[in-house]
This record gives sequence, C-alpha cells and structure tokens, in this order.
Amino acid sequence: QDSAAILAFEQCSKNHFAYNSARFGGDGFFLWAGQTTMDTGKGGCNDNLLYGNDFSDAPTNGIEATFSRNKFVNNRVDNCWHGFWTGYSYDTLIAGNHIAGNEDGVAHEHGQNVTVESNQFMGNRNALRIWANEKQDPNWGYPKNRETRSMGWQIKDNAIGDAKIAVTRTEDVLFEGNNSFNTLFGIDPSCKNVRFVKNCLHTDLANGGLPVGYSLEGNECEKPLASRSVGAWDPRDDEDVWEDLSPERLKGGMMPFSTAGDTSSLRVDQWGPVDYKSPLLVPTKVFDQGWQKLAVLGPKGAYKVKVCDGFEIKNSIGGEVPGSIWIRPDASKTDPKRQLKIIYTGGKTVDYRGIASPAGTPITLTHETFEVKESWNLRFFTWDPKTADPRTQTRAYEQASALAPAVLALPQKLDYAGYGAFEKGVPKTHFGTIGSGAFTVPEGTYIIEVTGDDGIVVTIDDDTVICDEWHYQGPTTYSKTLKLSAGRHRVKIQHFQIDGYAALKFVIKPAR
Repeated sequence: QDSAAILAFEQCSKNHFAYNSARFGGDGFFLWAGQTTMDTGKGGCNDNLLYGNDFSDAPTNGIEATFSRNKFVNNRVDNCWHGFWTGYSYDTLIAGNHIAGNEDGVAHEHGQNVTVESNQFMGNRNALRIWANEKQDPNWGYPKNRETRSMGWQIKDNAIGDAKIAVTRTEDVLFEGNNSFNTLFGIDPSCKNVRFVKNCLHTDLANGGLPVGYSLEGNECEKPLASRSVGAWDPRDDEDVWEDLSPERLKGGMMPFSTAGDTSSLRVDQWGPVDYKSPLLVPTKVFDQGWQKLAVLGPKGAYKVKVCDGFEIKNSIGGEVPGSIWIRPDASKTDPKRQLKIIYTGGKTVDYRGIASPAGTPITLTHETFEVKESWNLRFFTWDPKTADPRTQTRAYEQASALAPAVLALPQKLDYAGYGAFEKGVPKTHFGTIGSGAFTVPEGTYIIEVTGDDGIVVTIDDDTVICDEWHYQGPTTYSKTLKLSAGRHRVKIQHFQIDGYAALKFVIKPAR
C-alpha cells in the first residue's frame, strides 16, 4: 500500500488518532476500507476520530480516507497535493481543521451526507472539489450495493480565502454562514438544489466571483478586502466548539503544533534527518541560465575544490561554510559521468554513525551525476476497450496502433507519470504508446530501469528483452543489469494505459 506516516487498513474501526506530528509522509494518514468493502459495499474503516494532528507537507495526501465513515477534527493539513482525499466516504465530519497551501483542500467524489464546518481554508488552489463521475464500472461491486451519488453536503461557518470551490454532479448542497475572500464559485449546471444562506462573500463582483444562477438573498456580497484577518488557529482553544470530541492528553506529551512551521532547513538523506553536525554537499533546485546551485552546509568552516571532472565552476574554487557552489556541465565532455569533490575543514563534526572528529579534520564531500543523452520518437494513439483491448484482442489493437489518428512527440527523456495527459492531445485513458529511442554510453555494466503503468514491453538492440509485462498494473519498476559495448544502442518500447494513474519511464545508470 501507499507510503504513509500512519496506516489504517482493512476494517480498522473505532480508534482515536490524536495529537500526533506526522509531517512529510507520502500520505500523512492513509486509511483503506479493504477489498471486502470494494466488492460488497459493506463494512469499512468506520467511526475513527482524527483529532489535533499535524499531517502537513505530504507530497500526496495529508489525509486519505475513502469508502468509510469517520470524523476529522482540529487537524493541520497544509502544503500537500490534496489536504483531504476522502472519496466515497459518507456520514463524515471535517471540522475545525487548518487547510492551507494545497492543490485541493478537500477532494471528495461520490460522497453522501458530509459536513464541512468551521475550517480555515487559506491559499489552496481549490478549497473544495466535490464531484461525481459521469460513469462507474458496471461490474464493480461497491456501487451495485451502495448509494454512490454525490449528495447531502453541509458546508458551514468556514473561512475560505484565495481559492476556488468546484462542485459537479452533486445534489443537495448547503453553503451557510461561510466567510469567503476572493473565492470563485464554480457550481456546474449538473448540480441540483444548491443553496446559499447567510454567507459573507468578499469577491470581485465585476469578474464573476459570485455563484451564477443561484439566489443570494440574505447573503452579504461585498468587494474584496485590501487586507483581511483570520483568527489564529489553535486546536487547544478553550472555546473550541469541538472540545467535547477531544481525547484526553497524555501526561508529558508534546503538542504537535508547538513549533514553527518553517521547513527551509529540513532535509533527509539516506541516513535519516540531517542534524547539520557534519558537512554535506546538497544539489538544490535553484538554476540560473544553466548553472545549478549546490549548497555547502554544516558547522562553520571553509571548503576547497579538490576534483572537478565534467563541470564548470562559476564562482571561486573555495569559500566559506555554510556557502554555495554554482556548477554546470562542461559541454566539451562526452563522458556521461561527472564528478565534483571538495575538502571541508572547520569545527568539530559528528557523522551519521555518531563518530566525532576534532576541529580541523579534513572531510571529503562528493557530488556525482550520470546523464546519458537520449533521443525518443513516440507515437500515441487511442484504442476502444470494447473492440481492441490490448490484453485480449491483440490483432485489433495492432490495427488500431497502425490506423488510429496519432499524436507524435520527440522528448529527450522518457519520463511520464501522473493522472494528466502525457502530451497535448493524448487522452488520459485508453491510449497506447509505440516508440523508438537511442542512447550512447561507454563500455560497461549498466542497470536499466523501466517503469510502466499499465502494460509495457521494452527491448534493447532488438534481442535483449528488458521487460514483457503486458497487463493491467499500478506503477511498477522493472530492472535488469546489462553489459553494453561502447557506442549507440537502440530501444523499442510498447505501452498501453487503461485508466487512472499512468506511468512510462526509462532510466539507465552505471552498476556499482
């Protein structure tokens, strides 16, 4: 299952998860109802309470909890892809949470009887995204046995700023007592019985910020404020209306919100969280006209460049620590392997093993890259799941690959992943990929890694099969170690995507 700080799995019910600091998980909290629920619509991970936790800074979902009935109260869920991913959940309470800086604050498909109350939504792209899909798999057991319309939403007394609210194919939605700032309401015409009661809507009246086609009588509609103030959020507030739900705190326990939220100095390497007691050389995402910034961090001291093979250095060959080095690939070098070594001297250091070195001890730090020049020629086409399924109707699929209208692409790297289209004009579902590529390497032993979702077949130099995995699957990486001669090598690839997440990646790196 997914990487998560806390995992609740398969009929896990009636638990309290309270006062935890669980930042930087793949998901902060991941709850899955279980396969029995998927097949029958019965059971689930129900009646759990998540109270006063910090699930911020997850690259995927702060809280993912689907196909179940739970309460989420007074949590902090900031700076994630989705703050809440709670699709198909029902009789659910999302209340008193701080939800900021996410792509979607709450993303919820096919939910019933959901209350979203007294939350702070600030700076999300979509504060709320609520929808039902146009179609569902007719063979899926869950919607055969349960109500799955999107319906019965109570959105009350929230503070919502600088975001959009998007609602599609949903019935019986009440917006009541909300205070919104610069919020765009995208209520799709497919929605039914959407009501606005006693809200205060601060928005740009001239640019369509208000919901269109709905009665706003009894609501306050005002121009945007030059500045706005929202009360400080603290789950320990003595006047918290949800205090009756709060679990008893453990003696001596630390509140997860007692420290500042700044993450600029947080780093994790292969040994765990970095404590800056020893020096390190860290590539950053800061670029300037081809130059990349490397941060030289650790105890105060100085560094000197010892080896620079395959890079140019913008600044001097030495400097202070903490400090930085700007480098870029040397265009005159054809070898894909490049290396930079520096020598640090400074204060007392303690490495990841706990071994201390006295002040003045020289320590070598290395930055290496291996970048093979690749070229790809890709052809994307659509296929009909009823008549040309690549798994069972091979001949019809091959005809579609030859005759269907195609989208062509010439990427330098094969690196596609996500729910969106691989290229402009390529559909998100039911498409195929046929491609050829080439790369040049020195003689040596290499690891080839290919990631596919769904089916994938890859060959190198016509006869070396890297993988033959022609079936439905999640993102799966296959690897093989090969001895390759010096020079140019050819790659052929076939791939198909059914629906959902998609991936197609090719990586070559030296075997160590």
